[in-house]
Amino acid sequence: MHIPKTAGTTFRWIAEQQYPAGSLHTLYPGHGPQLEQLEAVARTKPPVAVMGHFRFGLHTRLPTATRYVTFFRDPIDQVVSLYNYLTFYDDPSNRGVLRAGDQLADFLAHGWARNLQTQYLTGLTPAEVEADPDRTYERALDVLAGYFDGFGVVERFSESVDLLAGQLGWRVPSYPVLNQSPGGARRLRRRALSRSAIEGIEAANVCDRRLYEHAREVVRQRVRRGPNRPYPKHLGSAAKWLVGRLQLPL
Repeated sequence: MHIPKTAGTTFRWIAEQQYPAGSLHTLYPGHGPQLEQLEAVARTKPPVAVMGHFRFGLHTRLPTATRYVTFFRDPIDQVVSLYNYLTFYDDPSNRGVLRAGDQLADFLAHGWARNLQTQYLTGLTPAEVEADPDRTYERALDVLAGYFDGFGVVERFSESVDLLAGQLGWRVPSYPVLNQSPGGARRLRRRALSRSAIEGIEAANVCDRRLYEHAREVVRQRVRRGPNRPYPKHLGSAAKWLVGRLQLPL
């Protein structure tokens, strides 16, 4: 599950080294027609692995038992990186999110800047996430416990990759760092943000902050204990509820 601007392009390159050609199916940008094509192909030849911008619930569209992995990122860095990406690349689909001249404050009004990591993990809409943040957070933990083989955090990418490789049985070669946010004078940098801008991002991403802090602590504990210890399990009943309320795709 490649949440936008969470080092997924680099992780995709790593994943491509693990599987025979043609057995890793990618979903970019992850819109409806691509999901329908995957569903049709999977009926006759299920892919060994799938990677792309899809939200929780893809497993219900595949005929074989399916598990997830993903990466999380500090929400301030993730929002700023996505804002930079959208403003730099003149893609028609980006104009539906940001118009010419829009600033960070304008972006924060859009659903892509509001708990996007939690949206991906739960399959819920921005409004549903914000309607009950506490309950949403518990559901997010339930999904991680019930459906994920592992997860990492961008800020500890190398260590996270090592942990996931141990979990998945991968052998990871040296890898390049890909698809970094564009540079230049127009690039917004975290260290240049005002206090009010940081507070605005945090206020719009309350669930993402809690989710990221949970993921970071789990990774920290696993690094300390060693790669052969299982991920902590947070058991709950919300996962069944979520399967019936999927929001696919982005």
